[in-house]
Amino acid sequence: MTGSVRNAARRSQQGVAAIEFALVFSTLLVFLYGIATFGSVFYTQQAVSRAAEDGARALTAFNGPVTSDTITAVKSVIYDSLSTSLVGPSNATQAQRKTWLQSNLTVNVDATGLVRVTYPYDRSRLLNLSESWVPTTIVGRAQIAL
Repeated sequence: MTGSVRNAARRSQQGVAAIEFALVFSTLLVFLYGIATFGSVFYTQQAVSRAAEDGARALTAFNGPVTSDTITAVKSVIYDSLSTSLVGPSNATQAQRKTWLQSNLTVNVDATGLVRVTYPYDRSRLLNLSESWVPTTIVGRAQIAL
């Protein structure tokens, strides 16, 4: 009788390891996805902030009031800065990334020396899932004393 009780107990436990594996694996997968997404947002924020700082530094090279030529030169520095980073469409060359940035990035330079770069993060996410906790735009700001 003891042998049949053991067999019955074994049969009732079949599949438990598969269920435990599924629960642990799915939790681990969600955790790893969260880390990768947070890292991607953090990296993009740092790159956009650095580009705004590079634009503000370029603004110091021009003496006098901020003109349209000055703004064009500052924008070029910002586009160059971001195109060298991994921000933008994946599997793109630096020239393709720069073209994409020129058409999708919003750069504002005002007379007080404030450089504001707005990056549309929702157009180049790590994965195209609609997470509510991931920002749609990332903003970098830098200001210099003129």
